[in-house]
Amino acid sequence: MRLIPLILVLLGALGCTTARDRDQETNLWQSYEFKSGQIEEAFNQRFRTASLYLDNQMVLEVDALYRDRAYRSFFQGDLARLYFYSAKQKAQIWAKEQEEYENSYAFIAVIYSGGYKAPDFGHPSSHWQAFLKDDEGDLLRPSSVKRLSKKSKEAIFLEKYFRPLDRWGEVYLLQFPKLHRSIPQGSGAMELIFSGLKGQARLQWKDLSLFTQERNRFFID
Repeated sequence: MRLIPLILVLLGALGCTTARDRDQETNLWQSYEFKSGQIEEAFNQRFRTASLYLDNQMVLEVDALYRDRAYRSFFQGDLARLYFYSAKQKAQIWAKEQEEYENSYAFIAVIYSGGYKAPDFGHPSSHWQAFLKDDEGDLLRPSSVKRLSKKSKEAIFLEKYFRPLDRWGEVYLLQFPKLHRSIPQGSGAMELIFSGLKGQARLQWKDLSLFTQERNRFFID
């Protein structure tokens, strides 16, 4: 175990408030080794990170994970197995996931803006706003921004495969409307943008096959 995470655990137990030293580790998930090497490659395909600095000070740190059909099947498969879902429950849940996937792009984003305060994000009037530029260059605004508790099932699921989420980062589920169900329509990269008066953090997925695939064999339904 690394020294920094151990210190943070001890400080947390003592009730101290301190943020991780981010000079050496510039993101929240990939800075630590994966707990499961088996799925490292698959998560790497879906994961992006970006940092924004202003006057040599970090003002925004963003990690995002694209929730494609394969990721959804793996997540829901874990839930079904561990909570003993019936065949009917699994069918209902998967039908909902399929509908969401067909109508929207969804990302899990962990956002850190420095210090001990939650980032000013998630509301129409917030300083930081999220946009998705699709392969045709159309700029999409989120149809839904939902802050997830770190006690939520999806945050706990992610902690099984990554080191614990950063203490001061906030976890969000972002959804953007799909203009076309068939992709690619254009040749550009998919780009998740976090923009504010202090600048922009951009995360790109250049391989559009991740957004077009019907199924990824790495995961099991």
